[in-house]
Parts: sequence; C-alpha cells; structure tokens
Amino acid sequence: MTASFPPRARGDRVTGAQHSGVAQRRAPRRALLWGLLAALLAAAQAGPLAPAAGAGERLDRIVESGKVRFGFRTDAPPFSSLVAGRPQGFTVDLCALVAKAIKETAGLETITANFQPVDTGARFEAIAAGEIDVLCGATTATLGRRETVSFSLPVFHTGVSVVMHPEAPEPLRQLLLEREAVTLSRPALEAALAGQRFGVRRDTTAGDWLAEAAIFGGAGPEVVDFATHEAGIAAVRAGEIAGYFADQAILLGQINGGAAEHGLLLSARTFTHEPYALALPRGDEDFLLVIDRALSRLYRQHRIVPLLEYHFGPVAPEARQFYQLIAQPE
Repeated sequence: MTASFPPRARGDRVTGAQHSGVAQRRAPRRALLWGLLAALLAAAQAGPLAPAAGAGERLDRIVESGKVRFGFRTDAPPFSSLVAGRPQGFTVDLCALVAKAIKETAGLETITANFQPVDTGARFEAIAAGEIDVLCGATTATLGRRETVSFSLPVFHTGVSVVMHPEAPEPLRQLLLEREAVTLSRPALEAALAGQRFGVRRDTTAGDWLAEAAIFGGAGPEVVDFATHEAGIAAVRAGEIAGYFADQAILLGQINGGAAEHGLLLSARTFTHEPYALALPRGDEDFLLVIDRALSRLYRQHRIVPLLEYHFGPVAPEARQFYQLIAQPE
C-alpha cells in the first residue's frame, strides 16, 4: 500500500494564499487541542492495559521514579518541533497518550512526562544509552536501526519526496514532480543533471535513498547535506540547489511554514515507503507491549483520526484503512 496521508500532498504548487488559509485554520484548532487529547486519553483508558508477568527494566524504572522521558526532534513539523519553548506536533501529542497508558498500566496516581530535545544524528544512541525512554518524532522504522533500538507499531506512513525550484530544468521537473514515473534517455538525463545539485537532511533515510536512487539511472547527482530542513528549503528558494529531498509529510510541514510563498514545487510522488514508529529500547518486551496495546486500541476505536485531522486536515480513506490493518487484536 502506498498511501501518503496528508491530503495537501495533492497537486504540485502550494500558493501563499493557501498557506495563509492553513495558518488561519490551525490557530483556532490549537485552542481545541486539550479537549481532543482528553477524549483520546479516555479511549486509552478503556479497559486494563495489563503488562506481561514480570515488568521489564525500563518499565520498572518508570514505575519507581514516576517519570517517563521522551526525546523529540525540534526540526520535523508537523510531527515534532519546538515552538515558543514547548514541544509540539503529532507524535509529541501521541507520546502524551503513551504516558497516560503507562500510568494506567502501572497503577500510578501521577506520572511526569519529560520532553527533551535530541540531535537527529544521536537520537538512537540516546535510547540505547538510557538517556530517554521513547523517541517521539519523524522516525522511520528500518531493519538497520533495529540493530540499535526497537520500534512500536507504525504511527504514520509517508515516503521520500522532493521540493524543487520553479526554474529547475524541465526534464528534471518531469522526472521528479510528475505523479507517474517518467523515463528519460541517458543523454537527456545527464544533460538535465549537468551543473545541478540536490539537498538532503543529513542522518535521514532520505539521504540513504538519494545516495542510491535508481531514478537517476546511475548518473549520480551531486548531493549537499544540510543540518536542518529549514536550511535545505532556503537553499532551494535561493536557487542554490535544484531540489531538496525529505519525507513528503515533513516537506508539507515546511511548505505550510512559509516556503509556499516563494512558489516552490512539491512533487506529487513519493519514491519510498517510510513507516514512522516510536523508537524504544531493545529487549524490553513488556514496555513495548504497553505502548503497542495503547496504540492498537486507539486505532481500532478510530480515536487516532481526530489527532490526524488536527495536525494534517481531512483523513483519506486509505489512511483509516492503514490504521485498522495494523491494529493488533487483544
């Protein structure tokens, strides 16, 4: 299944007027967030969330201290970001529900959820070293990463896409922006790539894909690493690079943050399968079970939908089906 959830992925160009409309719609919705979370928390409490016999090490520590430590990226809206000194985003809100599920499972009267920023390049090491308990962000679950951490059930689905400058060569725009794949001859592709550079956020799966992207026919485009998505988008806007690759949902968040005012073009295609999940310590099955059970209940009861609508707008039918398919039965 190749479903990219945010409905605003449709079409190539997002105008400044559309961006302003999004901002106006989101402002009053922020005031409704706590009411929405209250409804979701009620769903998470529906029935016992009993752990397996013999709680795991991480869950033991959380029960003893009454604190759960969440790590979050500050540069990945609408999933996780730092706004006015406060963590915000879809997975940040989802992790708040996880904290409530842990509280109910452990029978705690109260629980403190601490959110601390983590560097993208060191986020998995922070989990392995015991610095955080759960990673809340735009995190693709991969087999390679599972050598260091475990992952929850998927919490979102997207794929690598690209934002391009409107004056990028027409053959490149055909190749990368069209909804259906376009094939160019090797001479035409090499001519289109001549002198062009592309950007990517370092330490991401988008960078891994771009290094081996078959879509370029082995021509090997020049790639520039950026420390933040904002810097990459700014380089596209300034004409320093022809396009910037990242997960489509993140690119939408960047565009809604202002890039659309400069007429940038967002590809209607996704080139990869990127299942996002919460990253957890390896080997603590009891802790993982608590989180997966809470997620499954939210998915089965369709309680994930209001949270998606708050952060992304109307939810496509394929997204609803995605959550129903991955929810595990009791």
